[in-house]
Amino acid sequence: MVTANRPLSAWNLVRFLRKLADQGQAILCTIHQPSSLLFESFDRLLLLEKGGKTVYFGDIGEDSKTVREYFARHGAVCPPSVNPAEYMLEAIGAGVSPRIGYRDWNDIWLESSECKRSREEINEIKAAALSKPRPQTEAVSTCASSQDRLHCRKYQFMRPLTDATSFSYQLRTVVQRNNLALWRSPNYLFSRIFLCGILSLFVSLAFLQVGTSVKALQFRVFGM
Repeated sequence: MVTANRPLSAWNLVRFLRKLADQGQAILCTIHQPSSLLFESFDRLLLLEKGGKTVYFGDIGEDSKTVREYFARHGAVCPPSVNPAEYMLEAIGAGVSPRIGYRDWNDIWLESSECKRSREEINEIKAAALSKPRPQTEAVSTCASSQDRLHCRKYQFMRPLTDATSFSYQLRTVVQRNNLALWRSPNYLFSRIFLCGILSLFVSLAFLQVGTSVKALQFRVFGM
């Protein structure tokens, strides 16, 4: 019964994430061999092979058309009736079948036009961020000597003047959330209290009526 509900639970979760993404919220997920329907719900894909090397980074496309075309150009043609997510893992050698092609897929990616376009996009984002004026900042006064202070000023180790909220407000909010989480899981809380109480009782019994002799000292060390 649990196994039968897993696809439905995964679909409900992805559908909820899709609604958040449509509202402008950035969503980053780690997926492994999803169904073709769930795979098509995502916009972009970062595919990694063994060692954390990039195999593909870019749009998925409608009906996984974009990523299918990329792999097809390099000799890995995904059949129409096959899940593209599973086929890509098989193509790069992450499945049970051998890798398709004689070249490493990371080398293919580094030489592809998609990789060049992604690097250009990243550089444009960095340039746009650096072109914006910096907020009002003050120097960090953690440099001890005058030489260290000159070093700090040289590299402009800066920090904002104030946080978004005060420390007392942050502390109160975190404590309230923690108390609410504990209140919603009483079984966990009671089990921890019971476990700590039993362990404390056993440890304290080891020191019950222990004297000050050498033998008693050995008992104390053994108890610890």
